[in-house]
Amino acid sequence: MQDTGRLFTVLLPEDPTFHTQVSLYNYALQTRDLLLQENCLQYLAWNCQALINSPAWSDVSMDFLMALLVRSDLIVPDEAYLLQALEKWITKKGDSISTHSLTSLLEHIRFPMIPAEKLYDLQFTSEVYKKHKKLYRVGMLRGFQFTSVPFDTLRKNEEEHDYHPRIYTTEPWSITINSTNKETASRDMRYQYNRGYQYYPTQASRYSRSKSFTTPNHNSVIFQTTGTNPISWSANIFINRQECYSCTSFPTASLALQSSLLQNQTKYVRYSNLLLLTCEGKFFFHVQDFKNNMAQVPNNSSLYMPYPCSEGQYIFHFVVRPEYI
Repeated sequence: MQDTGRLFTVLLPEDPTFHTQVSLYNYALQTRDLLLQENCLQYLAWNCQALINSPAWSDVSMDFLMALLVRSDLIVPDEAYLLQALEKWITKKGDSISTHSLTSLLEHIRFPMIPAEKLYDLQFTSEVYKKHKKLYRVGMLRGFQFTSVPFDTLRKNEEEHDYHPRIYTTEPWSITINSTNKETASRDMRYQYNRGYQYYPTQASRYSRSKSFTTPNHNSVIFQTTGTNPISWSANIFINRQECYSCTSFPTASLALQSSLLQNQTKYVRYSNLLLLTCEGKFFFHVQDFKNNMAQVPNNSSLYMPYPCSEGQYIFHFVVRPEYI
């Protein structure tokens, strides 16, 4: 069963319609194969946007949606995108969805992670909202409170709040550095070292693997109205020892602050940033924390990467995730 589960996991990226992946997840539930169940669900969470845009989305079960929506490792453009996808599923099901089921699903949408402007626009843009206003009000109120009330006040509230973000890839919270071929870079280095040369990439190649960008301090309106400046970040990919003497393997990614933080920022906000890898731009196959601003990409083995990228062509996504503490 373990060998079969590993084989199924390797095959997960093969079906762009996502019918196979959802079927394998249902099979894992029926056979009580917890490892296969988690591997399938993790793949579907990491590739949630592609799943939402696939033919399988309208046919997924209520139980599957509940299992998906509770996860924090969903990779989506933003929380509003996820809400729109859920509304698409609800509209497709029509009257077969009970009020109790609608309430349960909406409770798993992290309304505090939706910007106040988009929350306000729901009354004009959402057909599901127009039919079920009462079901939305609790979540929307939590969202408006989160973006406008000081965190010290929110912490006095005994109710549970979804203050932690998922993995959002929309601007300004994410930036992409297109591709670095790990195998080609290593082969070029070995070739030059064997001939007595040192490997120095061109200035153009270094530039293509380095980007700077800015983000807000937090998505709370409070931080936008207190005069705090945007935060500057530097994203880099190192492919050899000359570029990064402290790195133990290559490629290694770094995401570092380029601006100082004010006291109120360090007191209330921490940044749990992530490195995401896509294979040939087709599917996400690896998610990794930054430790001391660095993330060393592991070897392409089943031990570290349950969904291997056989081509070795990686696209790097740097995601900034501010969290209240």
